[in-house]
Amino acid sequence: MKIVLKILASLTGHTLYLIGTMSFSLVVLPFVMVCKRIGNDKLPATILHYSLAFFIRKVLTMLRVIEIAELKGLERVSSLKPAVFVCNHRGKLDGPLLISYINYIKPTMKSKYARLLIYRIFVKWFDFCEIDVQSADGLMRTGKKCSEILKNHSILFFPEGTRKPGDRLMDFKKMAFSVAVNNGVPVVPVLLYNDIPFMTKEFSSFFPLERVKFKVHFLEPVYPEGKTVNELTNKVYRIMSEELLKMSQR
Repeated sequence: MKIVLKILASLTGHTLYLIGTMSFSLVVLPFVMVCKRIGNDKLPATILHYSLAFFIRKVLTMLRVIEIAELKGLERVSSLKPAVFVCNHRGKLDGPLLISYINYIKPTMKSKYARLLIYRIFVKWFDFCEIDVQSADGLMRTGKKCSEILKNHSILFFPEGTRKPGDRLMDFKKMAFSVAVNNGVPVVPVLLYNDIPFMTKEFSSFFPLERVKFKVHFLEPVYPEGKTVNELTNKVYRIMSEELLKMSQR
């Protein structure tokens, strides 16, 4: 009976997650379109931030789908001017979870996702950044888009490039660090760790039978001055690797 209740709770949580996403798009999108037309690009970001804060940190917590078991370092970055945030990538909730804590931040996503209908809405109307690395022109467009975003907003990268649970990072792609060096903005390392695989590439991970406990650590900003792209990449990778290992052992 206990297992049945857990399954029902999990299904309920995820059903509401999907309904909430669709409802949000239908209700908020017309208002966002008006804001974009009149040149206000900050209000849509704020709407998204507070909507996700309520839905992920309140509703999903109340439904016992997730729990934020540990949150560290948010005070370091809450008032930080535009920066490049880099985070390890464990599951599909990572981006929405971080947006729920940080206002005025634009996530990046691969072209293959950015061109899907639901994500195209966010790319077009919420200025999410499509990462196109298939050609020199695509890379140039991506770099220009990132520079444009950084005039008023921060930007979020997942430098591993794919979802991976566990306590070891994959090698980092250098796009995020190139953007930081070229625009002279700090890199903010962020670590997520959850005790149960959640929304990974395994379908079963979308419906865990236990509440998923998250640890979220915002680390000290790393400034690009005097560093090459390779040096900045290696330094941030080392810092994040050490922190992730500590988080997994506690």
